Amino acid sequence: MNLDALLSHAIEVYEEIVTSNRPADAVLTQYLRERKYLGSHDRKFISESVYGALREHLTIASVAEKFLIEQSLPPKFRIAFILVFFLLGHQCVEPAALNAALKARYAFRDATLEAIASFWEQHKTVPQGSEKDRLAWQYAFPAWMTERLLQTMTPDAVEALYAALNEPAPVVLRVNTMKTTREALQEMLHREGIETYKGELSPDALYCHGRRNVMQTEVFRQGWFEIQDEGSQLISLLVNPMPHQKILDACAGGGGKTLHLATLMQGKGRVFAFEKYEKRWGNIHKRIRRSGLQNIEIVQAEKFKKFEEKYRGKLDAVLIDAPCTGSGTVRRNPDLKLRLTEAAVEKMVHAQSEILAQYAPFVKSGGTVVYATCSIFKEENEHIIETFLDKHQEFKLVKPEVQLQAATRAQELSMLIQRVAQMPYLKLLPHQDGTDGFFAAVLMKT
Repeated sequence: MNLDALLSHAIEVYEEIVTSNRPADAVLTQYLRERKYLGSHDRKFISESVYGALREHLTIASVAEKFLIEQSLPPKFRIAFILVFFLLGHQCVEPAALNAALKARYAFRDATLEAIASFWEQHKTVPQGSEKDRLAWQYAFPAWMTERLLQTMTPDAVEALYAALNEPAPVVLRVNTMKTTREALQEMLHREGIETYKGELSPDALYCHGRRNVMQTEVFRQGWFEIQDEGSQLISLLVNPMPHQKILDACAGGGGKTLHLATLMQGKGRVFAFEKYEKRWGNIHKRIRRSGLQNIEIVQAEKFKKFEEKYRGKLDAVLIDAPCTGSGTVRRNPDLKLRLTEAAVEKMVHAQSEILAQYAPFVKSGGTVVYATCSIFKEENEHIIETFLDKHQEFKLVKPEVQLQAATRAQELSMLIQRVAQMPYLKLLPHQDGTDGFFAAVLMKT
């Protein structure tokens, strides 16, 4: 497919992403699914152009706005020039091909691309000013977010964090240890042409070299693995689930951690999975069938009150993977940069406090509550826990190190135990751990 057509597809997708509240991956997946005529190279170009531009959107968009004003061009060209500036800045296509595509699409004169390139070179420079302004511009993150992070991190640390968040996330697999071992899965993937290497923190993690469609493999169809970030896997391990226990996954979402908890329990006992907003379940029933697990019970929203009457104060553990801003997942969801606001943080903090207070009482005396988010903001993490403990004296904070040392797989978790030594919470950051940004606190009911 020629560049003019590909650019048209990319502009159409991008327009939908920035004007709707839908996540970029959902928009792109649906768009490509509805256009089966697009070949693999076409899909790759569209996906990489859209995601690449989203990572730099806040910076490129401001340059594009200036260009439109200078050239007296209508606002409808805004998305097109955001993508063009991105393609130029990263030399993704031949200038001659891009020039031809622009002429075909907008009937621009021959000198237009040269003018665009010159304008980009003049205006892409990081402006002089504070560290906040420099970091926000250079890495295309909101100024308010940068200011907030600089209150608790050094400029060098924020810069390293931003650089890591702007890199595409790796494809990480979680081995279904009910069906195979990490080594056996690694060998089977090798036979299917997919090379992997072991994660250091989770004994169940395998990283893929490059981006591969692992869901087309035979071992995926057989339920030998799930796709799950290594940091996400550590949350389930931190719960330290044991066979025959009864555990509630209170904000189960798509069920990734539910499946992991049930696997860690060796298929024995019960994992109750509850999700208030059932549309978030996705294909959970299909995933459970593929896993072969028999110890998962999905609690429907209309039956939760009856469940509460039966199990409140009687469960061994509760995992609260709380709804959050998702600020630690920007490398796989770059469109979050466009949607993250200070108001969103405040709204989440209120909801998180209520959720923790609602589900923590389900554990029995001596039971464990793990509160987790994929946020890097203290307001959603440490502050939530500190406020909760002030109001609920029956709970105490347990260091992750202590919790992990009591696990049956403690020997396999030696690298993780070393990583969290003496830390009051589990805190993971992409530039330090290669994972998404995660936070988790372990609370015990005394």
